[in-house]
Amino acid sequence: MDLLTGKIRPIYFKYLSAAFGSAMITSVYSIVDMAMVGQYQGPDGTAALAVVAPIWNIIYSLGLLMGIGGSVIFSTLRGQTERKGKVENEYFTTAVIGAAVLSVIAWLAILFFEKPILLFFGADINLLSLAQTYLEPIKVVVPFFLFNQMLAAFLRNDGNPGLATAGVLAGGLFNVFGDYIFVFTFDMGIYGAGLATAACAVLLAAAVLGTAVPRGGLASGGTQQAKDSLQSSGAPAAQEESAGAGAGAAPESGALPGFSLEEAGGAGLGMEAVMVQSESGLLPTAWPGQGEEMPNALTVYRNARPADVTGARTYTEEELCTLARQTAQALGLAVESVEVSPTEEQRQATLERFEEAGLMPSEEDTPEAAAEKQAQLEYNLAPSRATAVCTGGAEVTAQRDGSVRVQLPQSFDAALDGSGAQAYAAAVQQLADEYGTALGMQAPQAAVQADYAFDGTLSLTHTVWDAAAPLAQQLLFASCGRLSFSAGESGAILYEPPQLGEALGEYPLLSQSEAQALLLQGQCLAGAPYAVQSEADIAAVQLCYREGSEVYAPWYRFWVKLPEEAQQNCAPGCTVYGAYYVPAVRGEYIAGAPAA
Repeated sequence: MDLLTGKIRPIYFKYLSAAFGSAMITSVYSIVDMAMVGQYQGPDGTAALAVVAPIWNIIYSLGLLMGIGGSVIFSTLRGQTERKGKVENEYFTTAVIGAAVLSVIAWLAILFFEKPILLFFGADINLLSLAQTYLEPIKVVVPFFLFNQMLAAFLRNDGNPGLATAGVLAGGLFNVFGDYIFVFTFDMGIYGAGLATAACAVLLAAAVLGTAVPRGGLASGGTQQAKDSLQSSGAPAAQEESAGAGAGAAPESGALPGFSLEEAGGAGLGMEAVMVQSESGLLPTAWPGQGEEMPNALTVYRNARPADVTGARTYTEEELCTLARQTAQALGLAVESVEVSPTEEQRQATLERFEEAGLMPSEEDTPEAAAEKQAQLEYNLAPSRATAVCTGGAEVTAQRDGSVRVQLPQSFDAALDGSGAQAYAAAVQQLADEYGTALGMQAPQAAVQADYAFDGTLSLTHTVWDAAAPLAQQLLFASCGRLSFSAGESGAILYEPPQLGEALGEYPLLSQSEAQALLLQGQCLAGAPYAVQSEADIAAVQLCYREGSEVYAPWYRFWVKLPEEAQQNCAPGCTVYGAYYVPAVRGEYIAGAPAA
């Protein structure tokens, strides 16, 4: 169950009130200025501010352009729970760069073309002087106004909309009192109103950034308050933490290479929760190592699939065709032909688009820019998939990420749409035995997990892994891989193994009790916006892996009963549990990990 669907009302009004509050407080700036200046300067003062109003609208619109546009994509990517990487960080960086460029343009326009702009918006000889006087202190801090809008949008979408509203409120209150003091007490008139507004912008920037001061480590108490909207989006503070260990840097123990928490999948987590009728339904019907004693050590692997797609492993056309053919043959399908994408025509069209957009490397580019353009070009021109068209209408598609999709001409014999969980589980196991073995699994093991929607609709999902493989590889495939079956008029299979690189070694693990102690201290990666209140709320725990930007590392996943607020829209007889993660590898091997 997605909490966004499960508890619509509280979340909706939480974000609505924050957005409305920020918009209302922002509008107060101009209203207060208008009132104070009107009382001091008379009708001419009010008219002068009306002339300046379009300039405000343009500046705020530019800030919202970069803020809302970038933050929506940013929050969407952060909400993906299985494929975390640094892609979302790039959107924040792009928004910052875009805001910087736009602020410089707006700044220069006001500095050098102030008079023509004001005349264009209707200022006459009497109003021009007053409008220029009002803008005199504001001209110095124009970028602050634009950046404030951009940063507030990202902060709202980083899980704490109230923090953005609080920052805006601080600036708004200062503007109200500052206007009165500067305009009347210090007898500055319209200049004082501009000065108060300029000071307000600087104070607001400090407040917005101040609400997101990084506290280090993991998210505290299951909230975002320990996460800085800037830090989690690729700002220097986060990068410095990562550099503390460095990829492959040896810890003091000297035996095993160290890595950072972010590299191990600790960069963030979206909403992750389930709604079940009893605690017994929290965990899948089976799980690697279930019922056995927790291991003392597990393997950590390099991730062969970097977060930067342009640096990902590329398959040659021959390799993709071979993978598609071999998979088809393993499934007993006769291949008639193999089609590769992009075609030569598509490649030529891509080259033309790059040339038209000015994205081709050139001698005018810096070496870094040229290299980036070349990487993007090669990625778009490289083979992305090969599809083996088989006798009878089946298709097997090998994709550049190493996954394989199979489309059968007929539906599965197994009853995936059975009447209940038992029938569904039996059908999945039947399909796993049939197709998992063909795909290289010696002992396919299927598990099913139930999840209820807020309206009581039952949703069943399945996981398949090779029970004959070492425990680490079983956990890896169950947590980060995928062998799934979907039924319709035709049967569909998706096989997506983890992209494992070298094994870094067997790393000593925290005990379950040590991990639970860290969870109760708030040292966890939170899948729900609530702090863990007590040990009694911990319903279940399982050992799993998370895919990090650089390594696959083991974590403890705790399922915790959420507070009453999260239970408001539950289906009858159901309870909502949220996922909370604690790194299982001992802290001396992970930079930024909490100490047990």
